[in-house]
Amino acid sequence: MISRAPREASLSELDRHLAALGRAEIDSDLSNLEADVWSRVDARAAPRLAQPSQAALLSALVAVALGTGAMGAFATSMVARPDPSPFALAQPMAPATALGV
Repeated sequence: MISRAPREASLSELDRHLAALGRAEIDSDLSNLEADVWSRVDARAAPRLAQPSQAALLSALVAVALGTGAMGAFATSMVARPDPSPFALAQPMAPATALGV
C-alpha cells in the first residue's frame, strides 16, 4: 500500500472542511454588507481629514532642508579662493609656504 504524502492528506482535509462549509446555512443577512463596510471606512476616514496633513509638514521640512543646503553650497562658492596661477602672490600649497619661509 502506498502511503499518502502529508500534503495530500492536508488537501483532502481542506476539501472536507470546504465541503462542510458549503453545506452550512448562512445565518446572517449579507445584503447590506457592502454598505456597512463603506460606512465604516468613511467613519474611519473622517477624523483623518480633519487633522493637519502630515504630508504638508513633511514637505515643508524637506523644503527647508533643501533651501538650507542650497544656501550653504552658494555660500561656499562665494569664498575667495587662491589664484592657481604660478605667479600669484599667495600660494598655500607651495613648499616655501609649507616650510614657513
